[in-house]
Amino acid sequence: MSGALPDSQALRDEATFFVVGTTRSGTSLLSLMLKNHPAIAYPGEFEWAVDFMPGPDSYPPVDAYVDWLSINRHYRHHRPHIDATLSYPDLVRSFLAQMKQEQAPHKPLVGMSVHRHFDRLLHLFPGARFVHIVRDPRDVARSWIEFGWEGNGWAAGRAWADVESLWDRIRPRIPGDRVHEVRFEDLVRDPPAELARLCSFFGIPYTDAMLRYPETSTYGPVDPNQVGKWRKTLPLREQRRVDGEIGAALLASRGYEPCGAPPLHAGPFAARLLALDDWWRRLRKRIAMFGFGIWFCDQIAKALRLEGWHRRLELRRQAIINASLK
Repeated sequence: MSGALPDSQALRDEATFFVVGTTRSGTSLLSLMLKNHPAIAYPGEFEWAVDFMPGPDSYPPVDAYVDWLSINRHYRHHRPHIDATLSYPDLVRSFLAQMKQEQAPHKPLVGMSVHRHFDRLLHLFPGARFVHIVRDPRDVARSWIEFGWEGNGWAAGRAWADVESLWDRIRPRIPGDRVHEVRFEDLVRDPPAELARLCSFFGIPYTDAMLRYPETSTYGPVDPNQVGKWRKTLPLREQRRVDGEIGAALLASRGYEPCGAPPLHAGPFAARLLALDDWWRRLRKRIAMFGFGIWFCDQIAKALRLEGWHRRLELRRQAIINASLK
């Protein structure tokens, strides 16, 4: 991006919101709908604002953060100007202000997706609003395993529970008028009704333009058949593993029923075996995607601490990921 750096304080927190939830929970679909609203700018994902923080209320050295950003795929997509004289919070806020200015300076609201460490946003944007989206964990697990992001239902159940438990911990710290809940299943079954509720939360009128996102993206129209695909495509053993790691109480709190078969709870020894199985399955997916050569060379680069070689390999991986995106 070019031009003068916008004042990081010019973007008021009350004009800022974050869509939080697990990956594959519908954040991409919802972001496209929101971006199509004439009042909402939506630059994309913003994990790179929080991933490098040592903890929820502590900040890293700005120079180390800037070095890390140089090979961060999402930062490299937007490339906002870096003013290294700013504090970490002000630098992050300046990034969001710049991205809004670049994409839609006339729109009063700006939102971004954050799938992890979103408790850290409370310190970076203390007055922001939050939209929490949740999806049936068996459908999320099915998708994660298909993409190779998780290797089995045990790992997927733990990952889903971690994210939702984090939301439960920070939810009481956010005033009720700054929180909105969305269920993926409700969104795809009746998009106008759910989007009208969301627009009311923002204080803006609903518009059918939100459903015309296929005209400006590679995504197709809303498909209610995406609900409950796990019943036919996720093996029963994996369903039971997901349920076993999440627990009936957390499932019920999100409005979901157990799969119908007894949950599988992994003891210490079984958990170690499942962790190994998860690692092996994810490794096979990575090698299939990037090739054995890139993976092997990167292991050598990291073992020998050849930072320049590692960076070049990381950029090659990012090019492969970008080419595979929908």
